[in-house]
Amino acid sequence: MIKDALRREFRQRRRAVSEPEAAALNGALTTRFFAEINLVGVRFLHAFLTAERLREVDTVSLLHRLHTDFPGIRLVVPKTDFATGQLAHVTWQPGEPLLPNAYGLPEPTGGDEVFPSTLDLILVPLLAFDRRGLRVGYGGGFYDRFLAKCRPDALKLGLSWFGPVDEISDVDAHDVPLDACLTPHALYRFAETSRLFSPVAE
Repeated sequence: MIKDALRREFRQRRRAVSEPEAAALNGALTTRFFAEINLVGVRFLHAFLTAERLREVDTVSLLHRLHTDFPGIRLVVPKTDFATGQLAHVTWQPGEPLLPNAYGLPEPTGGDEVFPSTLDLILVPLLAFDRRGLRVGYGGGFYDRFLAKCRPDALKLGLSWFGPVDEISDVDAHDVPLDACLTPHALYRFAETSRLFSPVAE
């Protein structure tokens, strides 16, 4: 399927998920994350902050647990520069203030800048992904430009309520594939990045 069709389909699929269903999916995904991702050696973890209006996977609860259970991990979140089409990256802790940007996405008001080359694990937003690890985002290209600057050994982990589609047909040269994608029901691996997977992972 082409990206535009997948964006329409998966936006509709998100809207069809009830609040109780969403809570259950988010809870299962968070449980699976801590069961299957080996966080030993992770110093800097980058995550998008959930945009409720987009019906995104809940990363905020996951970040709260990381902050509590893994205090040695520095949490990093994006800030959008719409003039340049780039993302900046700053440290953040749960409880620190957030304000909506021009797109209504929550962003921190402070924090120390972190360079992409510093990051060990990146939680990547998406609307859909395929069995090769290619993803459909929101169409702005912000994350592809960002991920291209990260270290080759940094784990690019997608988060999704839904499993993969067979194939995204209109792939661009600048599309950066995921190393893995986590859903409430499974962990899909696309690259040999085993150091960041728990031995219990299937």
